[in-house]
Amino acid sequence: MKIQTPSPKRLFFAGAFAGLMLATASANNLQVGNVRLMNHDAFAKTIDVVFNLQWDNAWRGTYDGVESWDAAWVFVKFKAPGATEWAHAWIDPNSAANSAAAGTVDIGTTAVAGTPRGMGAFVYSAAARAGGVVYPNTRLRWNYGAQGLDFNGGGDIEVSVHALEMVFVADGAFWAGNTNGVLNNSFRDAADPRSPSASPPKTR
Repeated sequence: MKIQTPSPKRLFFAGAFAGLMLATASANNLQVGNVRLMNHDAFAKTIDVVFNLQWDNAWRGTYDGVESWDAAWVFVKFKAPGATEWAHAWIDPNSAANSAAAGTVDIGTTAVAGTPRGMGAFVYSAAARAGGVVYPNTRLRWNYGAQGLDFNGGGDIEVSVHALEMVFVADGAFWAGNTNGVLNNSFRDAADPRSPSASPPKTR
């Protein structure tokens, strides 16, 4: 089996939100390393994608009464034996199948033919913190059988793990735009034509 670890990519709008929400927070230097495949279950047709994940300036805390945190959105691409194009690996949505030491792993799903399939994972601190984080031996279980694949016949499988910086924005009221009474280029409550500074829109 072949393993590929590309240079980690950053999601620039997520970094911009982090700076907007918390001036002192600026997650960076996101890295994925030591990728390997372990615990192959030929009967269940699953295999664990294991890797190290780390980044600087991580944070989780409560600000103005609202809890927020930064995270890494991690997803897996693969190239099956004989294939010429990369495909997206489906991650087991069962929380017990995925882990990150001292971290939380939330699987993001989307419906495929009416069934929720794991497209990736949000990995973030399980407790309040500020500073660099290292999650060694992070584990995501690839349910390749659900994708109609069978690797029991042998051949090389190329796997590539990708990570993007993200930030959790809590559900709740907000306003954005001018605060000087000018309504142009401002988000506001459609039921209240006043400026955001006079009446912040209650948007959820």
